[in-house]
Amino acid sequence: MSKQITLEKKAVATVVVTVTTVVTITTIAVLIGLAYRFQEIKISSAEVGDILYERLDEYNRAILEDPAIATIITTAERSPGELSEENRDIYLAYQRAFFDGWEAAMIYNDQGLFDADRWNVWDTWHIDEVRRRPKFGWTENRKFYAGDFVHHVDNSLDKL
Repeated sequence: MSKQITLEKKAVATVVVTVTTVVTITTIAVLIGLAYRFQEIKISSAEVGDILYERLDEYNRAILEDPAIATIITTAERSPGELSEENRDIYLAYQRAFFDGWEAAMIYNDQGLFDADRWNVWDTWHIDEVRRRPKFGWTENRKFYAGDFVHHVDNSLDKL
C-alpha cells in the first residue's frame, strides 16, 4: 500500500510539474506576443508632432476666443508692471501651458519618439518664444518643473 501512495504522489507531482511548465511557457509566449504588439503600436515622430500641434491649437484658440486674455497677454509682454494681481496670475497660467507643452516635447524627445529634426524645430521655437516673453513667466512658474527641463529652460534664458 505504501508503494501505491508513493506512485500516486509521483503522479500528482508529475502533473503539477507538467501544469507549471505549460503555464510558464504560455506566460512567456503571451509576454513575447505583447512585446511585439507594443512595438507595432509605437507612436511615430509625426504623430507626436500632431499631438503637440493639436495642443498648441487649443492653447491659441483659447486666446482667440477670449479678447480679455489677449489683452492680458499684450499687457504682460509690453508693460508687465501694469498687470493687476489677478491678471498676472492669468498670464502665469497662460505661460504654464506654454511650458507644459515644451516639457511634453522634451519628454517625447527623451523617450526617442521625436526624430532629431522635429525636436530641433520644436525646441528652437520654444527657445525663441521664451526669450521674447517676459522673464517672470518662467521665474514664477519654475517651481512647477524639475530636472533636465528646468536646466534646459534656464540655459536657454542664460544665453540672452
